[in-house]
Amino acid sequence: MSWITELAKVYDNTIHNSDNADGSGRPVPMFHTANNASVTVTVDETGAFVDAALVEDKKERVTVMPCTESCAARTSGADAYPLCDKLEYVAGDCAKHNLYAHLLEAWAESDFATEKVRSVWHYVQTGTLLQDLQASGIKIEDVKDFVRWSVEIPGDTKPELWKDEDVQKNWIDFYNSEAFENYVKENFGAKEQAKYIRKTDLDYTEGATAKIAAYHPAKIRNAGSSAKIISSNDTTNYTFRGRFLTDSEACQISSETTQKAHSALRWLLKRQGTSLGDGFSIVTWNAAGEDFPSLVAGSTDLLPIKAPKEPATKKDALEFDFGFEEPEKEEPQGIYQTSPEFAKAVNNRLKGYYGDISHPQKILVMAIKEATPGQGRASIVLYRELQNSEMLEALNNWYKRLSWYITYWPKSEDEKKKKVPPVHAIGTPTPKTIAECAYGSRVKGQLVEKTVQRILPCILDGSLIPADLEMQCVKSASNLLVVENFRRSVVLETACSVYKYNQIIKTRNEEVYQLALEENRTTRDYLYGRLLAIAQQEENAALQKMGESREPNAIRYIQQFAMKPASTWKTLYADKLKPYRQRLDPGLKEWFERKIQDVTSLFEADDYISDRPLTGEYLLGYQCQLKDFRKKTESVNNSIEEDTEE
Repeated sequence: MSWITELAKVYDNTIHNSDNADGSGRPVPMFHTANNASVTVTVDETGAFVDAALVEDKKERVTVMPCTESCAARTSGADAYPLCDKLEYVAGDCAKHNLYAHLLEAWAESDFATEKVRSVWHYVQTGTLLQDLQASGIKIEDVKDFVRWSVEIPGDTKPELWKDEDVQKNWIDFYNSEAFENYVKENFGAKEQAKYIRKTDLDYTEGATAKIAAYHPAKIRNAGSSAKIISSNDTTNYTFRGRFLTDSEACQISSETTQKAHSALRWLLKRQGTSLGDGFSIVTWNAAGEDFPSLVAGSTDLLPIKAPKEPATKKDALEFDFGFEEPEKEEPQGIYQTSPEFAKAVNNRLKGYYGDISHPQKILVMAIKEATPGQGRASIVLYRELQNSEMLEALNNWYKRLSWYITYWPKSEDEKKKKVPPVHAIGTPTPKTIAECAYGSRVKGQLVEKTVQRILPCILDGSLIPADLEMQCVKSASNLLVVENFRRSVVLETACSVYKYNQIIKTRNEEVYQLALEENRTTRDYLYGRLLAIAQQEENAALQKMGESREPNAIRYIQQFAMKPASTWKTLYADKLKPYRQRLDPGLKEWFERKIQDVTSLFEADDYISDRPLTGEYLLGYQCQLKDFRKKTESVNNSIEEDTEE
């Protein structure tokens, strides 16, 4: 139950924050909930009708309103809210209206009511709401959500009751008072009283006597979700039976503690949480409720990239060719081209979030999964408590070990520009990107959730990315022919990142691979990857001279190449490249041939003729060679000219 007490601390530390216009500045007060309102009814201090207006702006509809534990959990049964409610309660159905009127009356006539609450009660007593709405030009069928109240009092600067902190405090005091229990005893039978009157017993979280919650809050991930983390209303199956006789033996939490904890969790998820798939959310926080980056963020989320000024062209977006063209002259801001500068930038940014490690603080991580999205039960699939020093080390290791080349399409500052040139830099993919690399861009949300869940321990504990996930990424990158052109770079880069990360963990060598072409590396798979890249570049050079654009044979044969590299390379080199080689200028033709021979000479004899399948290492050699062509365009052209002169 430590997660509950930790979240309750967040509530206590943030409930008095100044609120923002969108309500994100602090949690919703306990014994309150947020619902959408359709109409605002304004009355004066005497309870006389002033005006009614539909709430047109969707963002303005979210309304914080008082509630009881039971009405906040209502589904089909009748149970009234004390102030704001659906039209059928406020002025419609007789039985439901009576529930609403009796509760509002009990509050309004108690010592805990403000003048505004009494003004609303005076108006409700008139029973003219339906007529007043129609007189204001509002159709009854347009009022589908809640009715909220505004009271105009001379000298009062906050007429909206849903923003009035005094109204909120007074409801909390009334709900926890004997006056509320007396209201329940006067209006309900003995069986129904148990639904509203909270028993006093031992709170398992605090170890003290308190009023125990009969219902725990829903609407955790969003306002439309009724899934609960704590629920024991299923007494016919095995929610708790088999181990306990009653639900209280399994879980007994004070009403105040569960309200605080769930309110804080709801606020944290909305403000800084990340939702993936259909029912999965993850959030990181500390006791002060400070904002932290998502645990599943990529480097471009942590270190935003500013777009260049020039708009993108079709060639920028779709070309999977690092050819002999001039690189972009204008580089976007915030990119990193070497591994050390990237690692330093990540470390500096993380230190800004997690503070000085000489001043320890607890960092908490929670992931929630709904069994059925939006309803039923929600489970905590991950909960960790770490020191800030541990979190800083874990995230630094994750970003550093996973770092590789990335292709990123930054958002343009100019809203009129729909596309900007892609950015080639060093960074890390997100867990979601890894899932899409492994299973395709149209992967179902449920599979994304499961994949992210499997990757979370890798981030926090530095463990291996599951072998089947690595194999699937390598398999996807080995079949680029079926991947959309604009995604090929991302798929290749992500597969390289995953393979490199696992090799670092297995070998315990942080420098097992460099983020640059290693011309002296003699491992078989790396060399075969380089040969494939050279073949692709040679054919592209010929196609460019011919003025044609089509898939090079290296891409067409890459899947076969990964399975049988020696025999496939023989086919590529001797047959497929031959007609294109004849199209090249003599100097360029000789340069490519020398490049192939230089790489071939690094093979061990047995390795070169071996047809055993390649590991993901060949992708590293393949991409590093392509990147090297791109980076050394000018020097390559210069060397060709010099060789021709000789």
